[in-house]
Amino acid sequence: MQGILLAVDLGGRMVLVEAVGTPQEYEKAFCTLRALGVEVVVSDDDYAFHSLVEGLGLDQQGCLWHAHRALGRAIGKLTRQERERWCHLILLLREKLKALPSHPPEVLFQAQALPLPPPLRWAVVYLLGLWQRLTLYHRHPGLPKTNNLTEQCICRSTLRARTVRGFKSLDGALNFFAITQALMTA
Repeated sequence: MQGILLAVDLGGRMVLVEAVGTPQEYEKAFCTLRALGVEVVVSDDDYAFHSLVEGLGLDQQGCLWHAHRALGRAIGKLTRQERERWCHLILLLREKLKALPSHPPEVLFQAQALPLPPPLRWAVVYLLGLWQRLTLYHRHPGLPKTNNLTEQCICRSTLRARTVRGFKSLDGALNFFAITQALMTA
């Protein structure tokens, strides 16, 4: 199985299709994006390419939707008693994630000193580590808070890909994605 990176501009047009799977292939794809003039990447919180993006001098806007989902999953791992005990902190985390101030809220720093259950501790550390990426849109007007546009464009191709009976080669798969994206965004 081979990963395919689809890059979409803010207008919903596909600008790059690359086969990726190794760090070297990710690096090549992001170098290509940089050569195309890309300055900011909007993506989920996949750590596979954080250092590559930063190393190339690109900024990365994290997806707010993915952050909400990660927080919800962490909270879902708490026992009922833990959720009741920490309900005030959970409510504060959700409120701060919704308001998304440009700097990490003090409650995140304070929560690190508390004897939190592991899933909640993970959520606090996760949000602190991701905060600068989640709030990049404050510094780049017009930047979306989520990668929903990319997800919608990928969905168009993946829905169609499911109706074919597979691809005989990686080149065939890459061509398919490039052609369907071009037709759907024309």
